[in-house]
Amino acid sequence: MGSLKFLSGVINIAAFPVLCVDYLEKIIHPLESGWPRHISILISTLVLSFVNYTELAIVGWASVLLGVISLSPFVIMSLIAMPKIQPHRWLSLGPKGVKRDWHLFFNTLFWNLNFWEVDNPQMTFPRALLVAVVFTCLAYLVPLFAVIGAVSVDQRDWGSGFHADAAEMIAGKWLKVWMEVGAVLSAIGLFEAQLSSCAYQLEGMANLAILPKLFASRSKWFSTPWVGILLSTLITIGMSYMDFTDIISSANFL
Repeated sequence: MGSLKFLSGVINIAAFPVLCVDYLEKIIHPLESGWPRHISILISTLVLSFVNYTELAIVGWASVLLGVISLSPFVIMSLIAMPKIQPHRWLSLGPKGVKRDWHLFFNTLFWNLNFWEVDNPQMTFPRALLVAVVFTCLAYLVPLFAVIGAVSVDQRDWGSGFHADAAEMIAGKWLKVWMEVGAVLSAIGLFEAQLSSCAYQLEGMANLAILPKLFASRSKWFSTPWVGILLSTLITIGMSYMDFTDIISSANFL
């Protein structure tokens, strides 16, 4: 189970650089495909992994600030969208002839709401879990209903990074850029947290003699589990050239 959890976590890491690029391509169009996209994913993965190796942590009030910057554009977009909302759009089944991809829907939903970091969360931190679930659902549902109700677009235009386009339609270019920045910062925080989790998991498995002692090796300069970081980074790079939906499907499967 430890190995499967590690693989699932490492594959999950690959989703964040891809998600970053999916948002950035809305304002930097060369990132949409080809070598510019591949190189940007590679460089961002290597740079963020090196930051993790140096044990640069985002903690305390810095993490609170990161959360505020990331969520604020969604709150502002929802408020500006309120006068433009047409409730009948919430009940729309979409244009005729467009296939409903339930597989993609449930995969994305599960990936967004997973809680597999804790063995027994309802006993470990029930209050924190309750608050986290409530705020997580609100953070997804409020902007989603705001965009659906206020913006009339083809169902096929929805995809990863679409909220940035919706923000521009609702409030203008300034909110789109803000949302891009928030999405990138959020992805960076998630990348670093997940990479640390995977690297230290390998170290823990080595300390329990499940893996060779090599995996418990620490850097002489930063005292970080460099073998775990290196292995996680290499696997992440290999997975990061898949489509975003394929990455989260693979992570969910494991």
